[in-house]
Amino acid sequence: MKRHGLIVAGVLMMALALTVTPVLANEKTGFVDIREVMLTSSAGKKASEDFKKVFEKNKAAIQDRETELKKLKDELEKQRPLLKEDAMKDK
Repeated sequence: MKRHGLIVAGVLMMALALTVTPVLANEKTGFVDIREVMLTSSAGKKASEDFKKVFEKNKAAIQDRETELKKLKDELEKQRPLLKEDAMKDK
């Protein structure tokens, strides 16, 4: 009796699996071109403008920091022959 119940349950599960497969085959897949959305939508254009404003605001600070680091590097290179290895690592 128990074996008969397992067989019936197995047949029902297989029948269910066979009916679900065609339903899953009807799924449709799409894609979104983010670049196109950013260029054409009003929200995308606004976000792009906001990004440009933030970038321009920070660009000067980044360039100033870069100049400062280059000066420090040049100073360190000039002092290299005079400094010991431990002092170089500290700087």
